[in-house]
Amino acid sequence: MGLTQLGHSRLVKAAKVVLPLAALAILSTLFLLPRPVDPTRAIPQFGIDIEDLARDPRVTEASYAGVLDDGGALTVTAATLRTDQDRFTRLNVTDVMLALDTPDGARLAASARTGRIDQGTDLMTLRGDVRIDDATGYRLRTEHLTVALDRTWISATTPVRGAGPGGTLTAGGMELTRGGDGAHLLVFTSGVELIYRPD
Repeated sequence: MGLTQLGHSRLVKAAKVVLPLAALAILSTLFLLPRPVDPTRAIPQFGIDIEDLARDPRVTEASYAGVLDDGGALTVTAATLRTDQDRFTRLNVTDVMLALDTPDGARLAASARTGRIDQGTDLMTLRGDVRIDDATGYRLRTEHLTVALDRTWISATTPVRGAGPGGTLTAGGMELTRGGDGAHLLVFTSGVELIYRPD
């Protein structure tokens, strides 16, 4: 073997050891000597205000679904959910929507700008331009609606107005309850006025 070939072989053997070690050294500098990260530079790209979130903790796009004691199903969704600062068992919600399906096939949907869930009493109240749609064809509005979270019961103690099968309707209040025979009844109370308008 000539001197040239011998030198070349030694150079190849040395390169096989030196080059991988050099690559490891370069890679280790990426992890051992990282550049400082400024977390405030990345957050504005996603529109998140960390200080506001720390001051006012909340859950966005919240949802709840449950089965009631009488077999009905209740679904609630809200744009935001916050724990009440005065009572931790109360939750304040905005842009809330609910759907109630009774075991006998009736369905009632309601929406409101704001609401409150009281976990201590299992009641939810909706406030501010509450809109109610009933499967029988009623399209109603009121300002305050109370909904039970453990059974089928809904009550409005503020004036109710809207349209139903056959005409327009106004009443001082309304209540959805379960009768003794198991059927669910929607009852209007306090000065009911129905203007009949046949097709």
